[in-house]
Amino acid sequence: MSGGPRVPIPKNVQKTIQNIKEIAGNHSDEVVYAMLKECSMDPNETAQKLLLQDTFHEVKRKRDRKEENVSNFSHQNVTNREATESRWRPKTQG
Repeated sequence: MSGGPRVPIPKNVQKTIQNIKEIAGNHSDEVVYAMLKECSMDPNETAQKLLLQDTFHEVKRKRDRKEENVSNFSHQNVTNREATESRWRPKTQG
């Protein structure tokens, strides 16, 4: 979570948050609590949304990484080709 102020988590909700964290994976208490409030304190919906959120982000990261590698590769080829061509291209006298 960002460096903003933390929201105090009520004692009666902490056990529910721990149970959701066991199901949904590696989320901070604050993230789980925020999602729990967003889901009208429904632990089942909260766990489901957090699970779906993780899956989506992981796929997005892989896709972004692949696109980044492709763009870096094509940029690197263009740069290398330009450098090679300029070395071997005879200079014209004007």
